[in-house]
Amino acid sequence: MKRASDFELIQLAETSKDLKTLLEVSGYSSVAELVDKLKSILSKYGYKTIPKLPLQLPDEVKSMIYEDLLTKETAGREVAGIDIREQILGGYAEENFSEFIPEGDFFEREGYKEIEVALNSGFSTYLVGVAGTGKTTFASWYAKKYNKPLLVINCDMGGLRDLLGVWTIVTEEKAKGEQGELLKFNFGLLAKFIVIPSVILFDEVNSLEPEELFFLHELLNNRRVFIKDAPNFPPINANPETKFILASNPSSYLGTKPLNIALLSRVVVFEVKPFTKEEIKQIIPEADEDILSCYAKVNNYLIEHQVETVFSIREIQQYIKLYKEYKEKVELTEEEKKVGIETNEVKAKSLAIETAFLNKAKQSCEEDEYNELRAIVSEQLGVVL
Repeated sequence: MKRASDFELIQLAETSKDLKTLLEVSGYSSVAELVDKLKSILSKYGYKTIPKLPLQLPDEVKSMIYEDLLTKETAGREVAGIDIREQILGGYAEENFSEFIPEGDFFEREGYKEIEVALNSGFSTYLVGVAGTGKTTFASWYAKKYNKPLLVINCDMGGLRDLLGVWTIVTEEKAKGEQGELLKFNFGLLAKFIVIPSVILFDEVNSLEPEELFFLHELLNNRRVFIKDAPNFPPINANPETKFILASNPSSYLGTKPLNIALLSRVVVFEVKPFTKEEIKQIIPEADEDILSCYAKVNNYLIEHQVETVFSIREIQQYIKLYKEYKEKVELTEEEKKVGIETNEVKAKSLAIETAFLNKAKQSCEEDEYNELRAIVSEQLGVVL
């Protein structure tokens, strides 16, 4: 009798009521040969290619398939089924992730050292700060300093578990040249980053739904995570050198939920303060004193009055770029001259700050707050608004 193909054998293993029947219909003459073939299938298509497969077999056969693997140590790691780390990486070496190591110039801000020490001491950190204060910048600075790839996950998109991997259908050759289909679990980018030395930033973490918060509880507390859609897989254990960083806006932000207390207990918390004028000048050399003073005055007002809007380094960069464009391309009208706008430069400043900041503020502030911000900007930049 001709032996069953891989595809046929998996189908038979799912449907055969006992080992004797499976041997009869699969074309294998001995349990040893059958076990060797099942091991080969699992190695070829991934651990527990179809989760039901091992469950249909007698316990003694299951133990024969997995006995040398359940207690095996590979490079100091205990693995189940096969070396799960190698399956996750799928043939990629750690150096293949070098494209994720941040590029560019990052300088060490005040407060970075304390966060760095906490991460290097084995703690996961939670960075809290208003938009544009540099939470992602810290993660980039740290990853570059330690030459580690950085993965930034925007949690308000949801679907954390999907980033671990998904089941897909692969085509397998059957008998007589026919094609059959098998299920294979393809590990995702998050799973790969967990098992290599890396930095993983979960941004906007307080937007996660409760079920996904439990996912983070397990990952941060035990440095491992189970794959919900593949319950028979072994857990994914984090590399000892993988660093986890959480980040979010303050809970005082409109629509921002406080972080789950259970998750808070698993991290150490740092407040990330807005950039100072000196730091912005270091990052954006073309920023002049007017816009730097405007930034400082506006942010003092926002903090003091807990105003729900943002004037960050991003707005400064947008303002500078728009100002240059408007200065070259706009001209004064007679009406603008009458209301006191004297030069194209003043008009360009007015248009740039309205576009980069004030129009955003108008969407999120109360009317009296918005009017106060317009007055501050007008005074600091010397423009007519």
